[in-house]
Amino acid sequence: MRVLLRIIFLIGWAVVIFIFTCVDSIETLMEMKSIQFNWTTEPMVEEMLEPLPADLSNDFLLRKAGHALVFFILTLALYLVLPSPFLNFLYALVYAAATETLQLFFMRDGRFFDLGFDSLGIFAAVLLIVLGRRFLKINNETKIDT
Repeated sequence: MRVLLRIIFLIGWAVVIFIFTCVDSIETLMEMKSIQFNWTTEPMVEEMLEPLPADLSNDFLLRKAGHALVFFILTLALYLVLPSPFLNFLYALVYAAATETLQLFFMRDGRFFDLGFDSLGIFAAVLLIVLGRRFLKINNETKIDT
């Protein structure tokens, strides 16, 4: 039963990411509780290459911290289902790349630098997992020796 709940949480979180990725306006979603999608068959792929803006406002940095946090949680959720830090990193990174690409088809701004922010959250989660596993292993070995 615990595994099923973990799988449901993982799928649910991935769906939340997908909705926030593809929704026309996050502000409209949050304020009016309205989900609208705009699809284009001719995305502006060159937008992926746009650099970070010169003016890094607080709003911009807060959004990018959100990118990192969302993928941090996704990576931890993956770990609860599949306890392999390497595979968690790989799957989360592939999903992050897919969401950035999908944004172009939903007339949103998909950017490679956003993938970098997503990756920071993924890396932080994997680092926490690896260090946590190592710490727990050391503590378990210390308890056995005493």
